[in-house]
Amino acid sequence: MVVIVLGYCTQGFRCFPWLAMSYFFKDDLQVDPGTMQLLMSTANLPMVAKPIYGIISDSVYIKGAHRIPYLAFAGALQLLSWGLISLHADATSSVGVVTGILTITNMGAAISEVVNDALVAEAGKNKEGELQSFAWLALATGGLLGNLTGGFALQNITSQSMFSIFMILVGAQLLLCLSVSEVSFNLGLPEDTEPAVSQKDLDNVLREKNTCKQTFLQRGYASEDLSSLKRHFWEPAVADMVPQQVWNELYLKPLESAKTAMEGDGWKGPVSSMHQQVMLLKGLLQKPEILRPLLWFLSSSAIIPGLGSSMFFYQTQHLRLDPSVIGLAKVVGQLGLLAGSIYYNRFLKKVPLRKLFGSVQILWGLCMLSDILLVNRINVELGIPDEYFVLGASAFVEAIAQFKILPFMVLLAQLCPSGSEGSLFAFFMSAQCLAGMMSAYLGVGLASYLHISSGSFDELPLGIFIEAMFTMLPVLWINFIPEDFKEFEASTQASQHEEQVR
Repeated sequence: MVVIVLGYCTQGFRCFPWLAMSYFFKDDLQVDPGTMQLLMSTANLPMVAKPIYGIISDSVYIKGAHRIPYLAFAGALQLLSWGLISLHADATSSVGVVTGILTITNMGAAISEVVNDALVAEAGKNKEGELQSFAWLALATGGLLGNLTGGFALQNITSQSMFSIFMILVGAQLLLCLSVSEVSFNLGLPEDTEPAVSQKDLDNVLREKNTCKQTFLQRGYASEDLSSLKRHFWEPAVADMVPQQVWNELYLKPLESAKTAMEGDGWKGPVSSMHQQVMLLKGLLQKPEILRPLLWFLSSSAIIPGLGSSMFFYQTQHLRLDPSVIGLAKVVGQLGLLAGSIYYNRFLKKVPLRKLFGSVQILWGLCMLSDILLVNRINVELGIPDEYFVLGASAFVEAIAQFKILPFMVLLAQLCPSGSEGSLFAFFMSAQCLAGMMSAYLGVGLASYLHISSGSFDELPLGIFIEAMFTMLPVLWINFIPEDFKEFEASTQASQHEEQVR
């Protein structure tokens, strides 16, 4: 429990050093808004490879374990990176060096996020969601503490000191991982045990069984037969329940694969398993009922020229807002996200999907226009101080951007076949990160075209208007989203019928 809670809390607390890093780029390295956005977005490249980390951790075991060793490796990468930035003066003398180090720490963070999610999903299967609840509570707590304390810390200590504080937290997580055996999670095997079939080979067998589920159903066998097959998978008597051909596919072939993996090259099993996971994900992405909603959601973010760094410079350098205000704005945004999640669960679940996503997208674009009031100082004419306006309108924009993910995750869970959630969700999170990077790069281009810099914000209102218009543009192809789940079910049945015919 401590490993999981500390891992998720550290994951949420990453906003603490990254808030300091924004000020470090602006004040210490003296970069302009476009350059800062370009560099910090490029440092997120390792986040795009999340599916690869997930497939490797699923397939390649290290001394009989496939979760804790990867958590330790991820912690070591982050400890090394933040240690260089906070303790080595030469590491922070060059913008390029800092960006390279941040790329390494993001790789460690990406691996940690993937493995933490897999660890909770695997260890919490029989705990009725209790472990997941603890994990998400720890993640939210870390995020709130990081944003709440980050702004106040910047007023009293240096950025390097904030990096050191986070380095200590990562170091504690690393030491804990090195002192814990994966056997305590009931995931791995004791090192002094020589099982007849190793854990990785057993996992390969179970994965092969899962890939045959869809074939079993498509051939017309009842779902209750499949449930019986799952309950008695290792009992030979179950062979009498299904035709011999299906039994060979679901039992004998996977068992032979496990035997071959044990007797042959030690890497053959993991490589085969990774290839199988990739092909399974490829098959999912070729289904229109999954691909079309994914394309809409990713394009709804990727085409927006984000001006986040320009607004950060305007608020901190031109308006001279305290770092505490910036941190509190993010806290308010997260509280707004929490309130929106509660409201969705109580009132919005029955709203047609297409109407919900279209409305949220339009609302997001309209709320962006409120920043024009701030830049043109209209809020002051209305008697609203800058601090309160940022804590209200600007935080609301961030909350809506995060809230949009919630109903789509619900939709994606409905679209995804059973047993394929891990691969599809890892792909979605990495693709979402790539879409965010594209948005940031477009924002850099727009800021450069409008000559927006740390000393010139004259064209910032026009840039915000363009950003808002592009935000509402995806409504034009909202039909990529199914009208409701009935439409999705009809599309799925049609696809299954076509596959049966083939």
